[in-house]
Amino acid sequence: MWDASFGGDGPENATSVAPLADGDHLLDYLLRGASASKVGGTKTAPHFGEGDMTV
Repeated sequence: MWDASFGGDGPENATSVAPLADGDHLLDYLLRGASASKVGGTKTAPHFGEGDMTV
C-alpha cells in the first residue's frame, strides 16, 4: 500500500477524490484539498488566504 504525508503545521483537508481511468483501466486518482499551513513540512508555497486550494 502507498502511504505519504503532505502539508505543513496547520490544518490540511482533502475535499474530493476523482478516479482517472482510460477505458476500463484505473490509472490514478486526482485529489483536491485545502491548506491553512505556512511554509514548512512538505509545503513549499506560502499561505495566501483563508484556505488555499490544492490539486
